[in-house]
Amino acid sequence: GTPHAPSDGVSHLKRLTLDLNGPDRYRLTPLTAPEVSAGMSRSDDRFQGMPYRHGYFLSHPPGELASPRRFVSHIDHDTKTVRSFNPGPDSSAQEPCFVPANRDSPEGHGYVMVCINREAEHRTDLVILDAMAIDGPPVAVIRIPVRVRMTFHGSWVSDEAYKTKTAAFRPAG
Repeated sequence: GTPHAPSDGVSHLKRLTLDLNGPDRYRLTPLTAPEVSAGMSRSDDRFQGMPYRHGYFLSHPPGELASPRRFVSHIDHDTKTVRSFNPGPDSSAQEPCFVPANRDSPEGHGYVMVCINREAEHRTDLVILDAMAIDGPPVAVIRIPVRVRMTFHGSWVSDEAYKTKTAAFRPAG
């Protein structure tokens, strides 16, 4: 009968390590400070399943863990630094999507695409950020004249990968 406290639902970035022969079988290791919220985490898909250095996620504004506003953040796992893009007042980021600069670019070199809800204007922007300087100005902002509802999910697939994968589903002849 008590209302939900938004701060009770705050997520944090953690690494899950499985050791099925160990006494605990799994271990959760915090990757960010307790005051840094983290949700909808992503990395450079080309490095999935391998050690990786760069990650991207949604975070709350500093000191506002119960805020409905969301920033988009970059973590460098080697240096443990977190930098964030503040979308501005009355604005909130949706799930980020990493896009490599090209297929041979080093890990983390590319762009982060993210929908930003402009609450006061009831519309959304598609914002493209430099993934290695996420706290800098956007590379591009595409104004969408309507509001894209929260929980819109997306993934990046290169044209080359799309053509290769879809070729297997085309009828012969």
